[in-house]
Amino acid sequence: DYYNRKVCHNLGTKPLPEEELLDREVMHYDIETYRDPVTNRHIPYILGAVYYRHACNTKVYLTFEGARCIPKFYDFLLSDEVKHVKVVNAYNGSRFDHYFLFAEELERVDKKIGRFILSNGRILSATVAGKRLFDLNQHITGSLARNLKENRCSVAKGEIDHNLSVAWEDTAPERREQVMEYLQCDVVGLCELYEKINSVMHGNFKINISRFVTSSSMCYKLWTSRFLGGVRIRLPDPEFYEVCRQAIYGGRCYPTKRSFVSTQLDQV
Repeated sequence: DYYNRKVCHNLGTKPLPEEELLDREVMHYDIETYRDPVTNRHIPYILGAVYYRHACNTKVYLTFEGARCIPKFYDFLLSDEVKHVKVVNAYNGSRFDHYFLFAEELERVDKKIGRFILSNGRILSATVAGKRLFDLNQHITGSLARNLKENRCSVAKGEIDHNLSVAWEDTAPERREQVMEYLQCDVVGLCELYEKINSVMHGNFKINISRFVTSSSMCYKLWTSRFLGGVRIRLPDPEFYEVCRQAIYGGRCYPTKRSFVSTQLDQV
């Protein structure tokens, strides 16, 4: 019972510890797909990823091509090469890219899968191949192209006609070069964008945004742990909640809604 006074009266604030900058524990990836002409489903045909080598400052970019690009990438996540990677990030991944990885996880794992967050069709948090899924788009708004430009990243997002995409095995050599260049700009640009945003948060609050599924959860945690001090948040009981409601006055406002007069007004 939410109002059971024996269960909770106040919400205490847990301390939010200061962290080191953990950019090297984050891998960034992107998936390119084509439409199946029969089912109209998105079929992955190439995946690009960038990560830091363990214990060094060297970035590595690689691709997985073909019909089995997702299983190949999943196997790579299990390898010792990226054992130090804790987080896997894709821009708008919660609505698209992460679904392909999570489906692979469901096929590979026999036991029941728990501890994931699904909200309004978005995979906000889940674990795949021992790595936690993350979506930078849940912390910033707008397209990747716009954010790369507004944050003055050194890499700009390119453009290709996705309607021309087919299976990798059927893709012409010239088209392959275009897709490879486009995909690399997306992934490397995403890595730079993440690190720019994360460096600001870490510089101000000594946290890494990859710890939080959304910016709202991050801001709430910062507020309760860093700014409330000794203040405790009280959960209202029914009587106190009614007092709070009576103390609030307001109403809906429609600044652009037109007024209409009934033709039968004079008859009332």
